[in-house]
Amino acid sequence: MDSRTFKNNILKLKEEQFKEFVKLAAHSRGLEPPKVEFWDTTCPYGGDDEQAHIHVDLGIICVRKARLVNMSLDEIREVAIHETMHLIEANHSPDFHKEVDTTRLKTWRPPGGIYVSTGPSKISKEKESKKESPPNKEKCNYHLCRKKTVLKKCPFCGGYFCDEHHRAKPPRLPDFDDNSPLARLNREDKGGHPCPSYVEYVQKEEEKATKRWLAALDRLAGKKPKKEVVEIDLNKLYEEKEELEDKKEKKKIFKKPRIKDYEKKSVSVTEKCYQCGKELRRYTYQCKYCKHHFCGEHREVINHRCETLYAPTKKEKKKSKKGKKKPADEPVKDVDEVFKGAKKKKPKIKLFIIIVVIIVILLLAFFILVKSALPKIIIVNETKTILVNKTVVEITTKDISFEEYFNNKEKYDGRIISIIGYLQNKLEGSEKAGVYVNYLVDDFRRKITLKNLDSNQKSLFIKKGTTKEVYKVTGVFKRRYGGIELEVREINLSRKETQEVKKQITEKQNITESVQRRHPLNFSIIINKISKLFIKK
Repeated sequence: MDSRTFKNNILKLKEEQFKEFVKLAAHSRGLEPPKVEFWDTTCPYGGDDEQAHIHVDLGIICVRKARLVNMSLDEIREVAIHETMHLIEANHSPDFHKEVDTTRLKTWRPPGGIYVSTGPSKISKEKESKKESPPNKEKCNYHLCRKKTVLKKCPFCGGYFCDEHHRAKPPRLPDFDDNSPLARLNREDKGGHPCPSYVEYVQKEEEKATKRWLAALDRLAGKKPKKEVVEIDLNKLYEEKEELEDKKEKKKIFKKPRIKDYEKKSVSVTEKCYQCGKELRRYTYQCKYCKHHFCGEHREVINHRCETLYAPTKKEKKKSKKGKKKPADEPVKDVDEVFKGAKKKKPKIKLFIIIVVIIVILLLAFFILVKSALPKIIIVNETKTILVNKTVVEITTKDISFEEYFNNKEKYDGRIISIIGYLQNKLEGSEKAGVYVNYLVDDFRRKITLKNLDSNQKSLFIKKGTTKEVYKVTGVFKRRYGGIELEVREINLSRKETQEVKKQITEKQNITESVQRRHPLNFSIIINKISKLFIKK
């Protein structure tokens, strides 16, 4: 391979790398990636002899090939980020350098060979999942002893120890600097085992002792003992109640199985139900108490009213008396005796008929009196409130929008058009090195830059603010990268366009209606009429 071809291949790779860095930087900041062009001697669009430069109006980054060959990958990345950030900030102000730093952080990727962890490793999880091994019951659990003898269980930590190391003591390091007799005894004390759970027990005992000592001092001083405040956990109480209710429900659901009062048998000879007389062909149900056979409907004791369990009702007794036949030996009564019984029953029937007739007459008389007491029907005018739907026409102003001009830039490019909007004067850049730019603004904060303004036209603008009045600007429409320009010819005061909007409104309306009504019963008239009938003046 020649040196020229080798250099050309490297240059191509670097060009591709430069384009990728530009795309990555633009996408990280939500911008459209600009075009990248490489040139040999001079820039076709005009510019200084630099490594790279950007034409913001055209949206093109120009890079010199002679400089690109000598750049490293880190330098290519820096240059690409630097030039793409000029789309946000045109100058080299401190804000521009902040934007460059943020894009560096967003586009940073770890180099090859570096492992980026996203959570705890599998080894740590396995260690956590492992359970603690049970204590050894054959050897002494003290790590310096390990004797095989008769062991005793520690009541605090649950370990098994020999007689020498069975005594529990708090774990601590010996204090070699202290030469007091107590410190020497602690150092020479080799019996027992260090027990961490024994420390908790000692602390609790000390707290109890201090409480007793303070209570005794209060008694000596004549102070009344403070009442202990018992903290009640409401959540636990509610949980206990719910558990008791669940147990009660379970007792209700899981009852003892009911003992059947019948036996199911297969039919060998055709039999009939004792209750309804239905033929039983396949199965019969024999009652355990009365020993009769029944069908599926009357197999229960309640359904066939078992003779042995249930006493017969009055109706059943009457039926049984009617169904009984008189024996042949019983003597028949005389005809005269039978007629005598019938004659005795007649006066009872007559009395009943008379009472019914009297009641009917009294009821008729009462209804006639009530009818006479009722007043005539009166017509009354009543007012009612009704909800009525009405349509109201309101005249409102339309919102100013430049959406059509921004969507159809090619259509209006180079044309003389007139646009309605608000005039705005804004400082672009920093306060020291910034420039005041004049815009035409709509209600949705879209901007159109205004160029070639006269002194009279500039006087209409408010410094660092927008006008409340609406102006009509006529001029030549020009398309630019990332915006629109308008070469102004005339600026006149204007108004917003109006539109009619229909709305439905519900209103309350009072209506008078004639209604037929009766007054309540006048019981005094009824009482007077009854008194006239029975009491004579």
